[in-house]
Amino acid sequence: MSTRCSCSRRKLADVEIAREMAVMYGTGALVEDPDVHAICADEGHAARVAEFHAALRALRNPGVKTNAALLASFEKKAVSISPT
Repeated sequence: MSTRCSCSRRKLADVEIAREMAVMYGTGALVEDPDVHAICADEGHAARVAEFHAALRALRNPGVKTNAALLASFEKKAVSISPT
């Protein structure tokens, strides 16, 4: 019997995303104002969307060994945050 909580596996993507976001606070890379509900979709935005999709393709690459629980967590998160 596993002593590891299954809920922790569902949150793996959130932990990794939070780690990445933490280093961006205060740099202007994030919309940190909770009153902002929309951003201008410019060339920079289009480039970030392309990077998002490239990262998903790399993560899903069958030649890359990825922890199954982490991959499943990222797949769920990707659906909820997908920009397109």
